[in-house]
Amino acid sequence: MRSQQGFLLFEFLLVSVLVVSLLASVALILNQQRERDYVRIRATWVSQYMMATGSYMAQQGAVTPAVLVRNGTDWLKDNTCGGAFTPANAHLSCEVPTDFNNDFGLGPPTVTFDWSNPATPLANVAFGVVDGPGGVPSPVRAAELMTATNSKLESVGFNFAEVFNVNTNDPAFDPVINPAAFVARLQSGNLDGVIDAQIPSGIFVRLDGNSVMTGPLINANNNWAMIGRDASGVENAVAQSPTASVNVNDVFVRSAEGGAGAWTSETHELAREAFELAARAPNFITNVRSGSTMFKPTCPLGLTPELYATPAGFIGGDGPPNVPGGSAFVSGVRIDVNDLGAQWSLVMEVLFDGSTGFEPIPAANPEMGLISATVICED
Repeated sequence: MRSQQGFLLFEFLLVSVLVVSLLASVALILNQQRERDYVRIRATWVSQYMMATGSYMAQQGAVTPAVLVRNGTDWLKDNTCGGAFTPANAHLSCEVPTDFNNDFGLGPPTVTFDWSNPATPLANVAFGVVDGPGGVPSPVRAAELMTATNSKLESVGFNFAEVFNVNTNDPAFDPVINPAAFVARLQSGNLDGVIDAQIPSGIFVRLDGNSVMTGPLINANNNWAMIGRDASGVENAVAQSPTASVNVNDVFVRSAEGGAGAWTSETHELAREAFELAARAPNFITNVRSGSTMFKPTCPLGLTPELYATPAGFIGGDGPPNVPGGSAFVSGVRIDVNDLGAQWSLVMEVLFDGSTGFEPIPAANPEMGLISATVICED
């Protein structure tokens, strides 16, 4: 009887130990999940702040901002929640706390801008010390927050911003030069960030450079909205240059008069028709003396220069024919056009009464014949 009672007591104790162990394991798992959720939420805030700061730097471009040190997060928001931007142009959502709610001991972040080189501005961000339970600095939690934040930044292609516990690029914390300072900094649970905006090679319509853009591209500026440069950085100002030119399906151009506009495909069609008419219109109409020359025009592809010449005036009368100071009755007039390569020569020939054939106007008296000449391009 005692053996049976002892066995039952042993079973009870064993089950109790198992239940306690199971409950402890469940509690541990829940605590770990809660910690991961805490880290994920704070990492979201930190990554959004980093991306918003990078967006502000991209908007500034090479222009040095008036304020080089900013505190907190509100300055990146719209003017309905403490910022200076309109809601459409704000860089950060109002949902991000001003000072990260002091969670993990994180107060208002401080960003210090360096625009000494306008082509490569920098932003150094100080988030402060990450605390653990009881307000004690926690290097482990700081490392978890760093890893989660960088993962979010990389997932959206925001590769020129990162956070870290120790900036090893700073000689003061170089692990080889100053190993003691490096270890002390790592154990402090500190969290910093840096944004390296390489403007010549890192300007995107979307700041991450990868996401598909589904909204309109709106530019607010009093200068050029889009500038194309070639590989050497020279602005492309040559018409029909394929280097850094815009190549899209169609473009709608709005007119300043009455809000009217048209698609470039439509205006191109109108321009093509107008060009075809203009290309075949007379290039040059003038009156020249007999014996004059006229240069050929440069015609569009597919068209050739042509010259039309008609008599505009000539001398006749009852005196000796074709001599200075004399004249004779005229029976007929024609124009002889000779192709000289780059130009034409025009000579008026007159058939006088009683002559045996057409005779050219004397070179010494070109005023005796006036020619109307029309130059055009024809196909």
